[in-house]
Amino acid sequence: LMGRTTWETIPERFRPLVDRINIVVTRNRNYALEDAQVTHSIEDGIQHASNNNCDECWIIGGADVYEQCRDLVDEIHLTSVETSNSGDIKVGMFGDEWNREIIESTPESSDNEHPTTYMVLRKS
Repeated sequence: LMGRTTWETIPERFRPLVDRINIVVTRNRNYALEDAQVTHSIEDGIQHASNNNCDECWIIGGADVYEQCRDLVDEIHLTSVETSNSGDIKVGMFGDEWNREIIESTPESSDNEHPTTYMVLRKS
């Protein structure tokens, strides 16, 4: 499940994302896609996933969609990239109600310009 802007930032050659149902949420009632399901609310998107027997619904962005889903999720897969570039979109921090499990940390190297940490957060 993703917002329209996130969908449009995926290069066309990679759309739709393979081996999964692609659900795009937009406020634009005239927006239509041939290769993804368009819904107009998070709730409708989740219902569409449920109607198609999805055991899990992955929320992949953007920031507005993350914020709308914040209270609906019980697990977050997060990659943190350490960089001096502040970026233009920020997602709020996660409080003490989340248990963090670091899965992998990759230091800066000749193959990896920025240190990264992949973690899973689970709601306690």
